[in-house]
Amino acid sequence: MDLEQYGGLEVSQEDEQIAPGKYVMQYLEETEIRNDSGWIGCRMTFQIQGPKHQGRLVSGLFTVANPNSPKSVEIGKTELSALAAACGLTTLKNTEELKELDSVQW
Repeated sequence: MDLEQYGGLEVSQEDEQIAPGKYVMQYLEETEIRNDSGWIGCRMTFQIQGPKHQGRLVSGLFTVANPNSPKSVEIGKTELSALAAACGLTTLKNTEELKELDSVQW
C-alpha cells in the first residue's frame, strides 16, 4: 500500500519498542474482519500488565478462512494454537474462552 496517497506516515519514537519475549497481558477485545473474497480474520487486542510496558496495547490478526489461500488459514490456526498454548489452554473452540482468563502470557 502506498501510504503517501493517504498523507504518509510519521513513525513516533516516543514509546520504547517492545522487545521479543513473554509478557503478561489482559485480553481486551476482538473484531471479526471480512472481505468480499471470502477472507475472514480475527483481530484480538491485549493490554500489557507490566511491569515493563504496562498499559501498552498489542494486537494480532489471525486468518481463520480464505478460500484463495489455504496456507494463510494454516498459518492463522498455527498462531492461534500458539496463543492458546501460551495461555495454558489445550483446546480453543471459541475465542470467548480467552475472556475468561485473568491474564495471558504471550
